Amino acid sequence: MPKKKYYCAKRVFDIAVTKKDLESLALNKNDYKLLIEDITVFDRLERAKGGDWLEENEEKPQSIKSFNRKSMKAIPHGTYNTIYVQPMGDHHPDTPSYAVIAEFLRAFFLPLKVEFLPTKKNMEKDWTHNNDWGVTQYFTGDILDWQISQDVRRKRKTLRSELVIVALTADDLYSEGFGFVFGLAKPSDANGVFSLARLNPAYPDLEGRLSDDDDKKLFLRRAVKVLCHEIGHLFGLTHCVYYHCLMNGSNHLEEMDSRPSYLCPICVMKLKISLKFSLVERYEALNKVFNKHMGISWYQERLTLLSADPASDEKVNE
Repeated sequence: MPKKKYYCAKRVFDIAVTKKDLESLALNKNDYKLLIEDITVFDRLERAKGGDWLEENEEKPQSIKSFNRKSMKAIPHGTYNTIYVQPMGDHHPDTPSYAVIAEFLRAFFLPLKVEFLPTKKNMEKDWTHNNDWGVTQYFTGDILDWQISQDVRRKRKTLRSELVIVALTADDLYSEGFGFVFGLAKPSDANGVFSLARLNPAYPDLEGRLSDDDDKKLFLRRAVKVLCHEIGHLFGLTHCVYYHCLMNGSNHLEEMDSRPSYLCPICVMKLKISLKFSLVERYEALNKVFNKHMGISWYQERLTLLSADPASDEKVNE
């Protein structure tokens, strides 16, 4: 690792994470090594191009200190330790398996539970919709309000365990001021709604079938990234402006596809503050599911740091 790249990455980390922040996490030796080593594999975001998220949206950096001050974020407590996913509408034949998506969510938000609820039908009957893009779109506000209504909450019988709840649909979505959205999270109510429609490589032919295995893997990768990103907002993470990271904002598919499927060290620390996981255990769980379903070995490469010889340690800590 060139010294210049290491010190550039470390300088960014030091801006967001103080020595006191590190001490408060009480990291064990392996966790600390993974966290510090992670810094060197992340690059700063390049200058945004026209149409990119940061070109059109001003984002304030969220340091560990500002994250800790944020009041609207989900924190597990008592029996409230479950992420519920509410499927809605018809299931596209090539939509990634809900069981597989649940595997990713359980690893990403370790040690929380993840449960899928029965599918909600009759969307056109219950919610505002339009056909402005040539496909049926549903208004996110209606869905978010429906999720938290007392009658609906009582019927789904999750009150004693529900930490957050998110809706998942193969139909397109729009929201106030946006012609379409991939998803929308509402931390104040610990809920969100996400669409798989535009993540489908066949879009806008939502009746078409995917014949290529690479397209099916791309569909799964996009679905996992959007869900983990938006649920991350419910746990208090804002858009990351420090490194290339899953929590970077995205305005379009090309930009989203360029984002990694993993968190930068700063965002990992924020999630760890709330979920109190072991970094090693989390990386091992993520390595297993990413290798199994996507053939991605990034987490395995990070875990090899734990068996590195002392000389490599000295190089990183120069």
